[in-house]
Amino acid sequence: MISTTSSPVEASAWSYALPDAARFAGGTRHPASSASQASTPSSTPSLSPRALALSEHERDFAVTVAAGLRTPRAVKKLTNLYRLLRAGLDEHSGQLDRFLAEDTGEAAEYQAVLILLATIIAFPEKASDFLLGLGPLGPGAPPQTVSWIEYVRDPAQCSAELRGFLEALTPTASAQRWTREPFRRWALEVSRYSFATGQEVFARLGKPYEKRNLFATGQGAAERGGELDPDLT
Repeated sequence: MISTTSSPVEASAWSYALPDAARFAGGTRHPASSASQASTPSSTPSLSPRALALSEHERDFAVTVAAGLRTPRAVKKLTNLYRLLRAGLDEHSGQLDRFLAEDTGEAAEYQAVLILLATIIAFPEKASDFLLGLGPLGPGAPPQTVSWIEYVRDPAQCSAELRGFLEALTPTASAQRWTREPFRRWALEVSRYSFATGQEVFARLGKPYEKRNLFATGQGAAERGGELDPDLT
């Protein structure tokens, strides 16, 4: 695993909580890990201090992920996209608790999201293939129990450069425990945070997903409460 010592750029990028969350009041479509956990996101996310501020574990892992990006602009993009996605999680329905939970034996959802966001930023030309290869992305799809690290090391799924990038972001102690399931659950949602990747993913998924492809009609930003900053995509 790469060092978690933060550079000035990385530290400054994650040194604040989540300002302006109210403008993202449209919410995030939080994926359900199972039927028993399915819930409808609140139309107005919680604005409590806990909902707005990153936890210590989140911040530490975000710095680790940011260290794998090559430019300050990429770090800024990761910071903004993660803030945007996180701001839509509802505290009262339990979405935030599930997102932050670290006692599942799997990658925490926030870890999966940070790694996926970094992937679509650092490897935009490979991101759609990578996300689609995680397994069926629709709601109610069966869990994917394939080892995460085996998937990452499969030459048919990841180039040598992408493999090295993802291995560096995977904690050594967790490498053999993580499956690709948390990543699969979030892949469709994360794809929406890159215009090009989102278009490609939804186009390749076909007609059942066309109505969900808000990028096609420009509604994605409006659903989240405003126009996306060009730096976010």
